[in-house]
Amino acid sequence: MEDHKLKIIHKALQGNKDAIEFINHLSFIARAWDDIIDKDKGIDDDRINRAFWIALVEIPQNPFYQQYLFQLTPLLRDYINSWLDANNMEQGASDNNKHVAFVLRDLIGNIVMQCAYLIGGYDWMRTVSPWVRSFQFEEKFDQYMEGLTHGNV
Repeated sequence: MEDHKLKIIHKALQGNKDAIEFINHLSFIARAWDDIIDKDKGIDDDRINRAFWIALVEIPQNPFYQQYLFQLTPLLRDYINSWLDANNMEQGASDNNKHVAFVLRDLIGNIVMQCAYLIGGYDWMRTVSPWVRSFQFEEKFDQYMEGLTHGNV
């Protein structure tokens, strides 16, 4: 993840080491999973193994995840379902469906905002929401469409 994104996440999560690690792990898994499904970038066995290790060992051991398991699980379920929908909607879809897919594929930022809520409450979540959205939708729609055309989204 890029440095500017890491800084925003660190600030949004008030430096909570376990929450930051949870988000970093989710991001690693999401990128690996996307590369496996899209087949647009090579992914080696070590990265695949690491993603499964993180998902099955490190995240369940994470104290932030353990503390907020019941709040985080529905968010993860929704994020994964949205990402699966986005992948389906990209395939030979109408322009409108591609617009929807463009938004659905990057909803991991919503998890960051909800983690901010769990850490600092409503007012804090509302404070950090614009910062997170600034990088959540950093990519422009025309860049996304070009990537779809060239098979590297």
